[in-house]
Amino acid sequence: MKINYRLSTTNDIDALVDLWNENAEWGAVDRQGWERVFYHTPNGPTTIVLATNKETDEVLAQFVFMPTRISVNGTEISACKPCAPIMKKSARKDLGLTTIYKMYQFGTKHFVSQGIYLMHIMPDVRWGRGFQLLPGVQVANFPLWCLFLNEAKPFQLPGGYQIENILPSDSRVNELWKNASTLHQCSIVRNAETLAWKLSHRNYKFIGVSYGEHLVGFAAYLYKHEIKGILIFDVLAKNEEMLKLILELACAKANELKHGLSEKDQINCEKVSILATPPIEKIVAEMGFIKNSYRFSLAVHVLGKKLSKKDVSPERWYVSAND
Repeated sequence: MKINYRLSTTNDIDALVDLWNENAEWGAVDRQGWERVFYHTPNGPTTIVLATNKETDEVLAQFVFMPTRISVNGTEISACKPCAPIMKKSARKDLGLTTIYKMYQFGTKHFVSQGIYLMHIMPDVRWGRGFQLLPGVQVANFPLWCLFLNEAKPFQLPGGYQIENILPSDSRVNELWKNASTLHQCSIVRNAETLAWKLSHRNYKFIGVSYGEHLVGFAAYLYKHEIKGILIFDVLAKNEEMLKLILELACAKANELKHGLSEKDQINCEKVSILATPPIEKIVAEMGFIKNSYRFSLAVHVLGKKLSKKDVSPERWYVSAND
């Protein structure tokens, strides 16, 4: 079978929905849901590279490249996040991993032609080493830190601060993001529009801290039965002092969430966890978190010499477990 590589068009959407539902293991999706996730993103439609049967144009495999914006030393640049490689089960033996690699290469050439020189991905830890073999790719690992949840205790903020049950679409998130981005040398842009879209895909809960009219801290959290605990995501803080405060509040809310579950589910909710990059590691260690053996991998691929590998090296990033 001869394989052709090309970019998808809107005419391929129905075939891609079928490819997803029949060959992936991430849950069923309809066309409307597919378009919401992959077409109507805050940064525009995704770019999808297809491997097709050259004679029939049947879609045999896909590789999605999600458009993102990255803050690098305070300057925002365009980038993309590779995700959702899918191959037809019936064609996997013939296509092999070489097809995935060729779709990735096709994508990199396309983005360079568009003036986009950065790719980033948090692959399954088993794939992290494979990315290290690609020229120009840098990989770093970040530990999962866990705190066992015991009896719920009341949490009180210092005077003048208020707890808010906030939505990520709140316009004050934009000001908070501008302050929070200075705490990290590299980060995916987490403004109100981006977070509202990103955090709409699962049943996240949100918490904020305000001082007067200003939002000074934000975090999302989610109970995951399969890991027997609660994960904290997308932490934003005005400064290091507020970073500690929002993490303490998120842990208190995680404890509340656990004790609000049924008795059966409480038994299966043992801990609160967070992917800890260097600025967060020190704080959670002081809070009594314990480093888990699990590691998250971040692979950063600089496409050419128009972007400094040093500036975007993965050790400089803030990443969340849902990135």
